Amino acid sequence: MLVGIVGFVITAGGVIFALAITQQSIPINSLPGGDFRATSTETNHVLSPGESRTFKIRIQSLSGFDADVRFGLNYPVSGVRFEVTPSIAKVPKDGEVVVNATLTVLKDAKPGNWNIAFKIVTPTVFHSINGTVNIIGAGNTVIEIGNIQFTPKNVTVKKETVITWVNLDNIVHTSTSDKGVWDSGDIVGQKSWSRMFDEVGIYEYHCKPHPFQTGSITVIG
Repeated sequence: MLVGIVGFVITAGGVIFALAITQQSIPINSLPGGDFRATSTETNHVLSPGESRTFKIRIQSLSGFDADVRFGLNYPVSGVRFEVTPSIAKVPKDGEVVVNATLTVLKDAKPGNWNIAFKIVTPTVFHSINGTVNIIGAGNTVIEIGNIQFTPKNVTVKKETVITWVNLDNIVHTSTSDKGVWDSGDIVGQKSWSRMFDEVGIYEYHCKPHPFQTGSITVIG
C-alpha cells in the first residue's frame, strides 16, 4: 500500500513548491506471527587473541512462528567478530533450526572479560542470548585507569605476563593488592606502573585513594 504525504514550501521570493512523499507500508498479513525461543550450546567464551570458537544456536518455533531470522551482536566488543552460517535461517512452523556460530578474537583485541549478546531478529520479534567473552592476555597487557575505574576491571592472563597500569586521569591512583602482594605507590596522571605476574592464582586489588575502585587478575598456567 502506498501512502502519499503532501507539503508546501514558500521561498523568499514567494514561490510555492508542492512536495509529495510516498512511503511503502508492509501489509500486516505479511508480518510473521507467533514467537520463537533461542538457545546456545555455549554462552561464556574464553579465547586468546587470534583464536576462534564455533558453537550452535538453536531457534525453536512457538505459537506457529514461521519466518526468516537474522543474526548479529547486540553489544559489539572491539576486536571480536561474530559470524553465523547460514546468515539468514528459515524457521519452519512448529519446528526448529540449528545454525553454526563462530566467535573470533582478532590479534589486536584488548584482554578483559566483556559482556556480549547475540541477537536473533525478525521485523517483529527480537531475542538475545547474553554471555561473556574472556580475552586472555599474554606478554604485555595494559589496564587503563580512567574516570576512577580500572578497564578492564577483570582480566585473565597467562603466567609471566607483565601488566601495566596507565593512569589517564589527572588525579593520583594506585594499584594495591588486597592481600599486600604489591603496592604501586602513587601513579600520577599520565604515568604508568608495571608488574610481572609469575604465579598462578586470583589477585584482587584496589586503589588506595578510591577504595570503591577495584579490579581482579586471574593468572593461568
